[in-house]
Order: sequence, then C-alpha cells, then structure tokens
Amino acid sequence: MINLSKIAVIALLTLFSIPASAQIVGGELETLLVNILIFVNNVLIPFIIGIGFLFFVWGIFLYFILGGADEEKRAQGRSLVVHATLGFV
Repeated sequence: MINLSKIAVIALLTLFSIPASAQIVGGELETLLVNILIFVNNVLIPFIIGIGFLFFVWGIFLYFILGGADEEKRAQGRSLVVHATLGFV
C-alpha cells in the first residue's frame, strides 16, 4: 500500500519542479519565436516584396508594350499593376 507521506513528497517535488521546467520551456519557446520573426523579417518579407515588384513590372510591360493595340492586354496589365500596388500596401 502507498504511504501518504510518499504521495506528499512526490507532490511537493512535482510542484517545485514545475517552475523550473516552465522556465526552460519558456526560454526555448522565446528563442523559437525570435528565430521565426527574424526569418520573416529578413527572408520572407523581402521575397514577397520582390515578387510584387516583378508583378508590377510585368503589368507595366503588358500595359505599354504588349497592350499597344490590344485592349484586353491593356486591361490585364492595368489589373496587374493595381493588384501589385495593393499588395505593396
């Protein structure tokens, strides 16, 4: 049969070890979140802005070069420029 004092000792040890384990996990979680934010700021956002710039330039190309006589290409180019500008914002 399990002694009540053994349960109390196990409960106290568990209660005292929870803050230490939470601090360790919190530190690792904080490091993970900081690394994710660094990746987003240094890699992901410049990549998305670069793709938006390419869409903007392609829309200008469609509007002015390919859409000189073709009204459908001009509308497609105008739409791409507008969407790329909204994407920047």
